[in-house]
Amino acid sequence: MKKISWHRVVLFVAVFLIGIGGTIDVRGAGESLSDYSSMPPFLGVDVKPNILLIFDRSSSMLDPAYNQPDDVNYNSAKKHSGYFERDKCYIYSGGLFADPRPKNPKCTNLPDGSLRWDGDFLNWLTMRRLDMAKWALTGGECAPNKRRDKDTCLVFQGYVVDNIFKRRHNLNGVAPLQYKSNPLSNSHDLVVNNGTFYFITNTNPSPGTGSGSKSRGSRGGRGTSRTHIFNIRVDAGANPQTGVIQRVGDRARIGLMVTNNTDGLIGDDAQGKGGGVYLDDYSRNGSTLVTSVDNMKMVGGTPLYQAMYDAARYFAQIKPSKAGNFDEGYYDPYCFYGLEAQKMPDGSYNGCAVDKLGSGRNARYVDNNKMGQYVSCCKSFVLMITDGDQTTTSEIIPSIMTDLAHDVDIADHASDKHDDNSGAKHYLDDVAYWAHITDLRPETGGITYLTGPNDVTRRGLPGMQNLTIFTFHAFGDLKGKNLLQDAAKVGGFKDSDSKESPGYNRPDKQSEWDRIKVNPDGTRVSGEDNIPDNYFEADDANEIQNTMQLAIESILADSAAGTAVSVLASSSSGEGAVYQSYFFSKKNTLSGEKAHWIGYLQGLFLDGHGEFREDTDGDAALNLAKDHIIETFFDKDIQ
Repeated sequence: MKKISWHRVVLFVAVFLIGIGGTIDVRGAGESLSDYSSMPPFLGVDVKPNILLIFDRSSSMLDPAYNQPDDVNYNSAKKHSGYFERDKCYIYSGGLFADPRPKNPKCTNLPDGSLRWDGDFLNWLTMRRLDMAKWALTGGECAPNKRRDKDTCLVFQGYVVDNIFKRRHNLNGVAPLQYKSNPLSNSHDLVVNNGTFYFITNTNPSPGTGSGSKSRGSRGGRGTSRTHIFNIRVDAGANPQTGVIQRVGDRARIGLMVTNNTDGLIGDDAQGKGGGVYLDDYSRNGSTLVTSVDNMKMVGGTPLYQAMYDAARYFAQIKPSKAGNFDEGYYDPYCFYGLEAQKMPDGSYNGCAVDKLGSGRNARYVDNNKMGQYVSCCKSFVLMITDGDQTTTSEIIPSIMTDLAHDVDIADHASDKHDDNSGAKHYLDDVAYWAHITDLRPETGGITYLTGPNDVTRRGLPGMQNLTIFTFHAFGDLKGKNLLQDAAKVGGFKDSDSKESPGYNRPDKQSEWDRIKVNPDGTRVSGEDNIPDNYFEADDANEIQNTMQLAIESILADSAAGTAVSVLASSSSGEGAVYQSYFFSKKNTLSGEKAHWIGYLQGLFLDGHGEFREDTDGDAALNLAKDHIIETFFDKDIQ
């Protein structure tokens, strides 16, 4: 056959910059690879991933944020993040801390002679674990009626709860001079409770008279007095703090789920959505999600595997395991509400959105057939944020699911690592494994390992609708760490085996769950460290926000993939060639460098009958006798 007439070929080439960087440092907000790379603009529709945050709101989250053995006593050499800017000095006026000024180098040496509190010290003194979690997610809990919108809060406040913790410290150099310790060797007893902190003394001292004093008198009790009561409220300033949720913004459809004492449900939350689940596009209604974080309260108990189980049931759109008023059709995570519904041949619409009528518990939801489309290629992720110390024992999951990961020799279920003396079980990794390998929205039949009468999907979808699990270990102990690492391993591995292989659906190769090595200084490079890549931790509250941001960015990278539209490079008829580019969202080199959106260009022949052909014999010429025809198909079993 003749060679292609190459002068008739028109080739469209898109050129874009690919930044190549080294390691990623999670300790600060410095430059990262993402500053120099971006998604190619011609990849077509950007399918945003679902990211469901499961938040553990157990009683241990009321403990001081800075309570590690090396941080029980205030050390100015360490950095303490929180609602206060740690390099600024604050004046207390009008019931809140405001007017931050740079240290010079201490707060008692400012040029204007003002008497101020040290912001770093105030973070160490006042922040609870819950405060730090909210600070990481949204920038902090906003004082009532002080939030302008989803991105702006005027005044942040410490968590208001009747749960006391006490600090003891010498205030010289970190507080206005009228509160200096006398004699110098003595320290003040400072109590944090109900959104305030105050002094405890054995006598009733006279109130201070400077601008830093906001004493409301003293309240005696059991031989002590409390004086100088300060609200833990801080002016957000001209540049309000933001958290991970605002930084991710509309790049993902972020949801929030919180837990109750004994199960994974919250019942009716502030938005009237049963099950404690809120999932929506941040750009459409992110203010509701931010408000939900503001309203999170501690309830005790840590029902980890029940929460994960009901999260999976939510994605399957089946009722929660313990009933409740969850509406099966409301906020389906695979329904994109902003898209116009598909119009059917008979003129009707096949929409999946719903409209809310009424408010609160009396609200009802009706189908909106003209809005919403199901998107089965939308990837779904779950990020569980917890200390890992499961304490409750009344959870219910199908018996066939218990020890599911253990039965395939994936996880180490030794009792000294997982089960504790209270009787709480280790089943989090079993549920995570099930959610990762199971199609939660099958087009036909039921969901594997679910056999109850309510265990039917609302709408089956093509392809594999499973969950990829990430775990974030905050403020926890060794036992919780092992459990969360196992859940991240079996719930987040990337299987490289075919269906016929004995290793299919099993993380039997280390490369399937461990490709990134975390150095002692926090940098992440290519390599193995025997820690699942989907596991993150931050024992120091100063690192929570940066590490959580890294976890979310990892999720976004995992969800990104694309191919450009094929370009026909020929005349309008006859033989020619087709060129198509395709991309990997992130590639690691052997040296540990990373590059985003590495692109490849492939070419195929187009014969006179409209068939695609490969260059089978490699002679760069179209030969109908030798060059094989390419047949394309969609493999819905690929995860």
